[in-house]
Amino acid sequence: MLHKEWLGMTWKKYTQEAHRAMANLYISDERFKLYYDREVPGCAELLQKAIEYHVGKDA
Repeated sequence: MLHKEWLGMTWKKYTQEAHRAMANLYISDERFKLYYDREVPGCAELLQKAIEYHVGKDA
């Protein structure tokens, strides 16, 4: 998943739990939600669900 690769460019250590927490920020923190939904309404929730799906697959 490209999002995981992107995180790997800045995170010293990747964990599924941290990735899930980041994904949840996209819908729970209004700053992230506004950023991702700015041009495509619902994008933040779609991204969160996609990350949750892929992280679950890797478990």
